[in-house]
This record gives sequence, structure tokens and C-alpha cells, in this order.
Amino acid sequence: VPDPEGCHKMYADHHTTEYFKVIDMFVSAKMEKFSMREEYKKGNFNPYIKKLLEHIEELKDIQNKYRREKLQESWSPWTPICGNCGKIITSKVLGFEKGKVHYKCEDYQFEKTIAKGCGYEGENDPLKGNGKLLWKSEWSTQWCRWNVCSEGAGKEYQVPGSAFWINGEIVEKILKFPMPVPIFYEHLTINGEKMSASLGNVVYPNQWLEVAPPELLRLLYLKDPMRVRDFRWEFAPNMMDEMDDLGKIYYGIKKIQNKRDATTMKRLFELIQVDKIPRKYGQPISYNLFIEIAKILPEKNELEFTIQKLREYGHLKRSSKRIDRAIRERLEFAKSWVGKFVKEKKIEIRIGENEKIMLKKLINVIEEESDSESMQKRIFEIIKNSGTPVSDGFKLIYNIILNSDKGPRLGSYIIERGKEEVIKKLKDVL
Repeated sequence: VPDPEGCHKMYADHHTTEYFKVIDMFVSAKMEKFSMREEYKKGNFNPYIKKLLEHIEELKDIQNKYRREKLQESWSPWTPICGNCGKIITSKVLGFEKGKVHYKCEDYQFEKTIAKGCGYEGENDPLKGNGKLLWKSEWSTQWCRWNVCSEGAGKEYQVPGSAFWINGEIVEKILKFPMPVPIFYEHLTINGEKMSASLGNVVYPNQWLEVAPPELLRLLYLKDPMRVRDFRWEFAPNMMDEMDDLGKIYYGIKKIQNKRDATTMKRLFELIQVDKIPRKYGQPISYNLFIEIAKILPEKNELEFTIQKLREYGHLKRSSKRIDRAIRERLEFAKSWVGKFVKEKKIEIRIGENEKIMLKKLINVIEEESDSESMQKRIFEIIKNSGTPVSDGFKLIYNIILNSDKGPRLGSYIIERGKEEVIKKLKDVL
């Protein structure tokens, strides 16, 4: 398939190049990258291909155990690339004899279209690398080639008869290599639906890096892989605050009573890191606060304006090149997030007498409290006793201070943002 942009030989080359530009930013180890096409052409898979073909009857027996219809006598694990038109999907295997695959290039029916075959008939030598193994053989050879001891796979591979277990049997019985230990994980959904490139319901790594650091994506994947995780772009700010909390726990700034939970959270913080963990706590400032600043940035001197605001709110006691760099990075993330996902329309605030009394009590609590957890509990009690439904009470407060229907935990957010700023917003609607 030609590259639509015209800058690479093939469509696949274009997208793998774009992927490799950013993927190294998400992993801590220096990755060595391989192309299966090149691996086949170099002959690096020939020892495994040869062994599979030498034991083709045993290979068919393994696969037939999990099939309703037995594989044909002419079946081969090798799919050749047509020697005439260069397509692989249209090559229909006719037989396998004396180490050669005999095939004919015929039309292939997809769900909504047809890949046209050229009619060419010929033979293909698998050891010359002009083709590929079927997945329920290829996976096993990859484990051998790269000495894989453990591999993750989606939960659909957990069922008996899946490609994982079939390849596991192939790798142990024919290739004489131990099956890797599986790590089956739940699906990651986007906006409540399974990721699908065809539907456009997908998040690309370069898109992620526009609004958040790579560590946050690692947190999303590693936090609880055995449960379905749903991602929505509006979750990113609260996820950033969650990541900051892990840092506070790791450095002992925030205490967790349950020792097991504390150990788990510290280990999770270690696992999500891409670079070496700093010896000292960096005191990150809430992403949600940067979002609020990003909404009111001037056209010029954005960094200076942000630093001044952080000082006014009491979040910046000193400055250094490292601190300024961290502020600049988080500000750029917040600006991008606001530009992409914040609705410009101002929420109209309407309050009755009950709500006014509630907000006045809320102001008193904010003035009195300096501990975020105590403040959070008292805010909840005020809303609960106000006669306003709890969800509506929180929604009203978020409408006033964030121009949003939802937001972070109010206690910690108010402390981090600055009590004076929040109180001013509340008084403005009274």
C-alpha cells in the first residue's frame, strides 16, 4: 500500500516511523526495534520455520484439536507473497511439497470489499523469507527468537483454544522452548467504548504528549490491569493530581495508614517512572490549578504571568531553573488541554436562598480550615444538611469556581489554589 503522504515507501513505513518518534519517550529501557518483514528476509526465523515444516503433521494435530473443521491436507503455516503482484492476502495455498509452498493469487473477499488477485500461480520457498507465518505459528517463533519469558495479552486470549495457548503448545512440543508466563489484562476503553482505529476511537502517543507526560499513560495502564479502565480526555487533570499524590506518598509527604496500601502505591510510583527517580521531592503544583491559570493567560509573557500567579496563590516560595522548567512543561500541557477540551461558554449560575446560606457557610469553613481532609468533610456535611441534593451541591460549587460540572476533591484543590481566590469567586455570586 503506497504512503498517502508520499514521504515513505509504504503506508506501514509512514506510520511506524511516526510511532517510533515518540515511543521511546514512554519506556525507561533503550529499545531495540525489529521489523518482522526484515527478520524474515534476513533468515533470522529460518531455524524455526524449518522445524515447523519438518513437523507439519504434528502442527496440524495441535491446531485441529481446537477446530470444528479439520485443516486440509494442503494446509501450510506459511503464507507466500505473490511473486507477480506482491500481495499476500490473495495468495491461496494449493499444497506443500518438498519444502515448497504452491499457491495461486486469487480474489480475497473482505466484509465490504474485494482484494483482487492477479491469477498468478507459482511456488514459494519459505526459507527465502518472501512471505510470513500464520499467527497461530508465528507467535511461538517470536518467543524463541527473542527469548520471551513473559508476555501480556488481552483477556480474550485467556480462553482455551485461543492463539496464546495454541502457540504455547507449539512452542513447547515442536520448538522445545518454554511457553512464556501470560499476563492477561482487561480492555482499555475510550469514552466507555472499546478502542477502535476504524471508528476513530483511539488515542495516539503523540496526542497524549500534547496534554500529559508519558508517566501518566504508564499509570493508566499499570494501576489496575485486571479491571476495565475507561479513559476520557476530561479525566487527565484529576489523573495528574492522582499521580502527584503517589509522589507525596513515595517521598513520605503524605501518610497512608494501611502499610500494604502504602507499599503498593510506592511501588506503583516507581513503576510509572521513565527516568531515574529524583532523590528529593519536586513539589509539583496541581494540574487543575494550571488549567485555571491557562484560562486567563495573557497573550505575552505567559511563563512570567504564571509564576506570578503561583506566588500570589502561595504555591511558589522560590525559583530555580529546574522549577521553572517543570512549571513551563505543566503550563504547556494545561494550555493544550484547555484549547482542546474546555468549553468556552460560561455556565449560568442561579441560586436560591438555600444555596446562598450553604455558600456562606462554605466560605466560613474555607476561612477556618487549613487541613484539606477536614475541609473536605465539613464541605460534605454543609451540602448534606443544606436541603440541596449532595450531587447538585457539589455541581454548583464546581460551576462557580471551575466553570465545570465536576472537578477535583474540593478540600485539596481549595488549599492548593489558594483560599482567597476561591472565596472571592463564591462571594461574587452572592
